[in-house]
Amino acid sequence: MPRAKRTRSQAGKMAKQKGAGGERAVAAFLAQRGFPNAQRAASAGQAASGGNNPDVIGVDFWWVESKRLKRIVAADYMAQAERAMKEDLLRADGGAYLCPVVMMRQDEGPLLAMMLAEDW
Repeated sequence: MPRAKRTRSQAGKMAKQKGAGGERAVAAFLAQRGFPNAQRAASAGQAASGGNNPDVIGVDFWWVESKRLKRIVAADYMAQAERAMKEDLLRADGGAYLCPVVMMRQDEGPLLAMMLAEDW
């Protein structure tokens, strides 16, 4: 039996719940890794007001935005970097690689760096 289509308000509510869950997960991850004050900004009474607050607060010097998506194309680039790093464990100078980092730039945009959160 085919799924019933969701209304716009149902889809919007589900997207907000998914985003809030992602923000809570990021805050918990950071709290377990040396940022004990990390929490979702909305949970601290700092509701989103046109993007004027980070999604997660209590992380000294960092503005943390949380994105939870069905598919992140950049994840393919990280998988490629991880595979290549495992295949070529030693650098040309004989040292070991520490962690994969993906550097990317959209046309006319700034250079971005992406790494696994566990390596951060």
